[in-house]
Amino acid sequence: MPSISVLTFLLICFCNLRQEATGFVFDTVNSGKPAPPMPEEFVTNFMQHKWDQDGFGVSHIATGVIWHSFSRKLIRVDSAQHDWISNNATIRGPRAGSIQISIFNFTRTDGMVENTIFNARNFESSSCNQYELPLSQSSMQLFSETFLNDTNAGFAGEETLPTEGLCDKWTYFQGRIIPVTLYFNSHGKFIRTDFTTWPPLKASVVTTLFNMDTTPGAIADEVFENIRC
Repeated sequence: MPSISVLTFLLICFCNLRQEATGFVFDTVNSGKPAPPMPEEFVTNFMQHKWDQDGFGVSHIATGVIWHSFSRKLIRVDSAQHDWISNNATIRGPRAGSIQISIFNFTRTDGMVENTIFNARNFESSSCNQYELPLSQSSMQLFSETFLNDTNAGFAGEETLPTEGLCDKWTYFQGRIIPVTLYFNSHGKFIRTDFTTWPPLKASVVTTLFNMDTTPGAIADEVFENIRC
C-alpha cells in the first residue's frame, strides 16, 4: 500500500468530514458550467417551510410575496404564516396564524442590516419592531447579478423537482458557516433556496419561488414607502 504523508491524510479526513457535514460536494471544475446571473429587480410569490430535525421544535409555514430591489438596496416580504406564537418561531407553544410585513434595509455601509417587522395576529393585536443584525445573520440576502461569482459559489449537482424537472444547484456559504443552495431550472430561472443551520437547532428551510416578474417597473415605488415603525 503506498504511503501518504500525515498532512495529506489529515486533508483527506477534513474533506470527508466537510462533505458529511454539508451534504454536498462542489464540482465546479468537472461541471464546466458558468454560474448563472441572479435577478436584481423582481417580485415573486413564495412558499416556505421551516422545520427542525425532530419535526416538533420548529414548525413554520409561510406564503406570500417578495419584492427584491438591488438598486434600492431593499427587500420587502409580505406573508401569511402558521407557526408557534413565539416571535422567532423557534419556541414551542400554541400554534397561531399571523400576517407579517418584513423589510430588509441593506443601505448601511457598516456591514449591518436593518430589519423592520410588522406582525398582526388579529384585528386588535399587532406589533412593530426594528432589529439590527450582521449581514451574515440576515435571513434574506440581497442579490447582485454576479452574486454567485462574488460569493465563490460552487456547482452542487443536479436535482429533478416534480414541478420543474431537472435543475442545477449552486451553493455558497453564508457567513462562512451556513451552506445555502440556490436552484435554477432548465431555462436558468431562479426558483428555490434551501439551507440548514448547525446543531443544536439544526433547522432546515425550503423556500420555493413562483410567478417571478423581472420586467422593468414591476416594483412600484409605493412598496418601499413608510417602512419604519
